[in-house]
Amino acid sequence: MKKGTVPFLLLLAVALALPALAEEPATAPEAVPEPFPISRHTRTAVLWGLLPGAGHIYLGDVATGVTYAAMTAAFLAGSVEVQRRNEDLGRDDDEANMPALLAGKVWEYSLFTTTREALKSDGVDLRRYGVDDTPTSELLMAPFSRQALRAPVWGAALLGVGLGLLATEDLDAGDGRLGDVTRVRMFGGEYEQDDANRMYTASALGISMGAAASEEGLFRGLLQPYLQGLWGERAGLWVAAGTFGAAHLVGIDGSFNPAGVAFATAGGAYLGWLYDHDGRRLAAPVAAHFWYDFALLMTLWVRDPDNTPLGFDVEFSF
Repeated sequence: MKKGTVPFLLLLAVALALPALAEEPATAPEAVPEPFPISRHTRTAVLWGLLPGAGHIYLGDVATGVTYAAMTAAFLAGSVEVQRRNEDLGRDDDEANMPALLAGKVWEYSLFTTTREALKSDGVDLRRYGVDDTPTSELLMAPFSRQALRAPVWGAALLGVGLGLLATEDLDAGDGRLGDVTRVRMFGGEYEQDDANRMYTASALGISMGAAASEEGLFRGLLQPYLQGLWGERAGLWVAAGTFGAAHLVGIDGSFNPAGVAFATAGGAYLGWLYDHDGRRLAAPVAAHFWYDFALLMTLWVRDPDNTPLGFDVEFSF
């Protein structure tokens, strides 16, 4: 076992145990008695939702639909431009295309909101079936609200830091650190350290927020309560968590990551537990997911900037 591994594993165990030790469960609604009903109208809306924004337009909310469509189109256009600029520079394909990733997250979140709005338009009582009805504006602000002060959330952030340190514990004295960075190639351009720091931080914020909102909405906000209605609270949670894990078979950099499936499944179970613990509300899972991702990405950048999941090309002073 690597030097320092045991202390870090103990740190991670404490981070996961903190929520159960620190808080009493919230008053939750009764166990979901059955899966929420999916009418032909809802199915049609979801099928339209496969086109960014079209589901909301089908439901009559043109402004929201156009907003989702425009955001997705803007990110996709940006992804094409980044790819073109990288090709002009003769760069390889190691860099994650951030605008493309964000376009996908906007589309995923639009599927969540489309489904939720379709159910509401059918007269479905969302809370009865364990579906959170918190507005988008509140969910997106959850990581920066009082949720960040709760043990289940900062415990997840601590977990992200610990895993980042664990992943970089074998670095040699001659390996490049953030303080040695002179230039970074990213987004089809070259930037000095200060500008690169700002752009990396913005990228980490964007992908962390996109992943937290869209994945928690789909996996915890919709899939988990539906499966719990079918198979019971525990089985539904674990099947949703396993599906969440399978969705992480391919990493941000496009490489296959089988080991990540098991870890994401465990993370999905934790976030699913938190969703139920909080009375089937998404704010805490969104905040915990965000701060875990952001803490991990920033720890890797500080410790080993040339080997982060975002794949930016880093040059050092030595």
